[in-house]
Amino acid sequence: MFKIAARYKRFKFPQKFISSKFIIVFGIFFIFLSLLLRIYLNSRLSFKGSYPKKQESIGVIPSRIIIESVGVDLPIYESRIVDGVWQVAGDAANHLAVSARIGESGNMVIYAHNKKSMFGPLRYLKKDDLINVVGHDSARYSYKVDTLMEVAPSDIKYVLPGDDEKLTIYTCSGFADSKRFIVVAKPL
Repeated sequence: MFKIAARYKRFKFPQKFISSKFIIVFGIFFIFLSLLLRIYLNSRLSFKGSYPKKQESIGVIPSRIIIESVGVDLPIYESRIVDGVWQVAGDAANHLAVSARIGESGNMVIYAHNKKSMFGPLRYLKKDDLINVVGHDSARYSYKVDTLMEVAPSDIKYVLPGDDEKLTIYTCSGFADSKRFIVVAKPL
């Protein structure tokens, strides 16, 4: 028995080998977690500073968005920005409550997640396609696609108020939702 113990005693695992492998694996894991955290923070619908307060509303609250050319038909819920983060529903489109309403001068902003059953098909839209928004008054309001673009999450100028009446549709895109896909449409 002593000979067996002596045999194992002679074999020593190199300490440098264990520590260097551990450090490499831990470093790769840490970098991976850091990247995931960065992607998550970039993918949140956040706003630096505060979104301008809305004046008295005279327009119609949107209740449904229909884009027949790409098969989108979703209810629209009102949502707000709380502590710099846009609170959004997971199963519907969201109208940014402080943005313009139907028929008002300004920028009406609607967001939905980039899922096949939501705003995922927006990437197939073309210039001059029709977008219909149904209001709480049950009337259908039509808009024509003017601009399609992909921007960084920090580029929020497209969702800020404006002077002219327009519809801005907003969703995530890119690898791990690291970009934003924006559709700007003008009323007919």
